[in-house]
Amino acid sequence: MSEIPIDTRRATWTFVSTLARSIVAALFVVAAIEKVGDLSAFATSIRAYSVFPTRTTNVLAFGVPWVELLAAALLMFGPWRREARLVIGALLVMFIALKVSAMARGIELSCGCVSEDSFLAPLFTGIWGIITNVVLIACLALDAFLAPRAAALATQAEPATT
Repeated sequence: MSEIPIDTRRATWTFVSTLARSIVAALFVVAAIEKVGDLSAFATSIRAYSVFPTRTTNVLAFGVPWVELLAAALLMFGPWRREARLVIGALLVMFIALKVSAMARGIELSCGCVSEDSFLAPLFTGIWGIITNVVLIACLALDAFLAPRAAALATQAEPATT
């Protein structure tokens, strides 16, 4: 049984890494655009968690979508992918913690990730919101694992066959 050629491994790892990164970035862009489109609805969603004071929810409602949008753009196109992964990962962990906290307190709510009319809303409803965020964290981890390995393979030369 022969080893898989370096070019094939590099192409596969690059494809999988880019796909994982694209899924996360696309969801964050869509979510951010929907939030920016109705900041007051997003602030109301944040208030429903009953964790932050009103002034803080207003600041979060304005700032979070722009952080999401910038992090998504940097994840796809910027030289700061590692930092973008960390920011998005931290946001996802925070979203999970808030969702679990609300569920533990018996608070039923729309997560505020996307509008209730969005085609993505079922992904973020109830326990599915937690599952979706865990899957997104796994996508970030997969990208973090594969991207540098694919780049390292690009510097290796295929052995000459004679």
